Parts: sequence; C-alpha cells; structure tokens
Amino acid sequence: MSEPTTQARGFWDSASPASVTDVLEALRQLREAEQRAHRRACASLHVGENGLHALRFLLEAGAVGQDVNAKDLAVRLGVTAASTSVLVERLVRSGYVERHPDPQDRRGVLLTATGPAAHRARRVIAELDATRGRAVADLPAGAADVVLRFLTEMADAVGAEDSVPAGMDNSS
Repeated sequence: MSEPTTQARGFWDSASPASVTDVLEALRQLREAEQRAHRRACASLHVGENGLHALRFLLEAGAVGQDVNAKDLAVRLGVTAASTSVLVERLVRSGYVERHPDPQDRRGVLLTATGPAAHRARRVIAELDATRGRAVADLPAGAADVVLRFLTEMADAVGAEDSVPAGMDNSS
C-alpha cells in the first residue's frame, strides 16, 4: 500500500484530522484493490460479477450440504427471477453448474456447482480468500480484534439507511 497522505484523493474535508483522512483513503484503496481482484477472477472464469457471486454461494452451499434452487440464488444475489434464469443458463452452458430434480418437489430444480469448471472456480475463489487470509494472519497479536471491531463499526455506519447525504438518495 502507498504511503498515507493528508491530501488523500477524494476526501476534501480539510477539517478532518490527517489520521481520519488516511484511514478513509486506505479504505478506498482496499475497495479498489478488491474490485480489481474480483475483475481478475471474473475474467479468469469468464463470468460476470453476479456469476462469481453465484458460484461462491453454490460452492459454499455444496460444502455444507445445503440445497439451492433458483429462488434461493435470486434472493442471495438480489436480482429478479428472470435475471437468475439467464445467469443459471449461462453457468450451465459454461460447465460450472448442473441442474438436478428436487427430491422434495417434483417440479423443482436444484442447482449444484460441479465438474472441472466448478473445480477451477473453487481454486480461483479459494486463492482470493487465501490472499486476504495471509494479510490477516500477518497482523500483530491483538490487532485482529481491533481491526474486526473497526470494520464492523464501519460496515454498520456505511450500511445505515441515514448514511446517504441529504439530496443524494433516489427516492421521491
């Protein structure tokens, strides 16, 4: 990571202490690095962002024996049934996903990530996770608790409904 700067790009509140600006800049750099890593993973697997998220979900579900149908996938991805249908079809054609009859529902279909393509997806996703895991493992003793608390508080703050500045929301 580059050296912190009090003139961090994108943070214009000169009244903020340098440490606040530096932390916000580091978070921005992390977000950009995550986006680049996800784009590389998507390119490697020849899938889009939703395809990558779908594969992760299906692989995680399969690892714990959880059944997944198209509705479960749509809810997880936050997309419509139609979008999910197109995505599943693309993943099936690419060899990442297979459809199986649902033994509990004769009209239902379960989705599983199987085969060589899914194995490759598992390796790519595992490497994404391992890279992050190595950085966490390198933290000094006790630092992980501080980082975890900070990131949890930051996620709560950013995820709060009132975190969008007045006039910036799309409701009206």
